[in-house]
Amino acid sequence: NLYRYLDYLKQNIDGLIIYSIGRTLFDNATIHLSNGNKFIVKVENATKENKYIQSVLLNGEPLNSPFISHQDIMNGAILQFAMGSKPSQWGIVE
Repeated sequence: NLYRYLDYLKQNIDGLIIYSIGRTLFDNATIHLSNGNKFIVKVENATKENKYIQSVLLNGEPLNSPFISHQDIMNGAILQFAMGSKPSQWGIVE
């Protein structure tokens, strides 16, 4: 269930609800939000071998951090994953 998966990734840090981003279990998913907006997840090049995130876009803009806020989701968003067969530096926070 997609909602259970998202709830598992949810964290509350100093009152801010954020979600950790990792390898998605779904190739594509659309959540119809209670406010009428949609949260869409798209995954490009997803295969058993391509298990590593190469890059992520949030509404067409590069997302370099492995986190997304609850507000980003509720505003309506498109989260796009590009997958590859080798580990990348995406999401490494220094």
